[in-house]
Amino acid sequence: MPPLPNVNNVLRLRYIGTVHGSAFNNILHLMFQGGPPTVADCNGIATQAFNAYATNLMQLVDVNSILTRCEVQDLTSPTANEGSHDGSQAGSIATQSGPASLALVVSQIINFRYRGGHPRFYVPGPTMLEVLNGKVWTNTFLTSARAQATSFRSALNAIVQGTMTFQMATVSYRTAHALRPTPLPFVVQQLVVHGRVDTQRRRLGKETP
Repeated sequence: MPPLPNVNNVLRLRYIGTVHGSAFNNILHLMFQGGPPTVADCNGIATQAFNAYATNLMQLVDVNSILTRCEVQDLTSPTANEGSHDGSQAGSIATQSGPASLALVVSQIINFRYRGGHPRFYVPGPTMLEVLNGKVWTNTFLTSARAQATSFRSALNAIVQGTMTFQMATVSYRTAHALRPTPLPFVVQQLVVHGRVDTQRRRLGKETP
């Protein structure tokens, strides 16, 4: 598979953690003005981005979900700078833990209409306490999750590093099953939390006899 093309003035955020001991990764993006970021800048951005996730999204999940790292990579060129921040932020709910596969899905709304998959990410670790009728989230949980997702986006947009400012974004690398010669970045206009309970089965590991 060929390497992905460069994306000017865009950072990749990689959130890393575990849920019931199984690894999770969430890939998000930030468009930036100013820069280019130094290694120290990337470390500072990673710290602020880690705190944005820890403060907002980790309030929605149980203590068995732990955020451990945020990595930042400047996508402007293959040799552009990178940085990271390590920490340990567990979820805040200690009752009725769900399986490792249980997840909350959050769609990233952009001003671009097309057919096919749209940008989203999965927050692992909600509790069974919030599941209603075996398939949807409770209204109380949805209200909280939607507020926290909005606050998370606001926190990312509020990051400042030196003279650099940021906006949460997504990147379209492909069209008609082929790589775009020039990727298209889009500002995320809104985060929408879905009402249906979602799963990511691979977090349950391989089948056992």
